[in-house]
Amino acid sequence: RLPCDDCKLLKVDMDLFEDGTVLAVRTKVLDSIFVDTLHGTYVYADSVVKMELSGNADHWAFKRDKVGNLAFMKSGEIYRDADGLKSVMVRFYKKILK
Repeated sequence: RLPCDDCKLLKVDMDLFEDGTVLAVRTKVLDSIFVDTLHGTYVYADSVVKMELSGNADHWAFKRDKVGNLAFMKSGEIYRDADGLKSVMVRFYKKILK
């Protein structure tokens, strides 16, 4: 879940690939549900993953923790909601079958 000022819920499932590309499926809940697929690229430096998605329309940044989870960043800092909680993308490993 990511923060959303103009919706009830914003959920993102994301795959980061070794070639520097990213695929994100974004589900946004307003009065109805909107699902879109975003494609783009990412770079990783100094424990921060920076992404450009869907033709440079969206920019996201995440801070990587010790176990590989990604905390959403806003204005260069880890975002915390009104309760002080971070928006964290939990890392799931996928075994690639050859």
